Amino acid sequence: STRRLSLDLHRGFVDREEIVAGDGTVLWSRQMRRYRRLPGTAVYLPGLVRIEGQGRVLELEYGRVRIDRGIDRAAFFSGLR
Repeated sequence: STRRLSLDLHRGFVDREEIVAGDGTVLWSRQMRRYRRLPGTAVYLPGLVRIEGQGRVLELEYGRVRIDRGIDRAAFFSGLR
């Protein structure tokens, strides 16, 4: 299988990702729309993500995003080995 990315050259964001089988069949795809910058950061995230595959569709729409800046490094990595 092959992974294909489609870029919006005007904005610089990936707007579509696909996994394609050897015969050209799209196994699944993910569309990302309505990118916006998180306030106070240099991070951009999509507000709408649509994933399609095997006859199913999952659509995620993000409203408000909050970043928890209060977790310290030790707590974040505890339990990860």
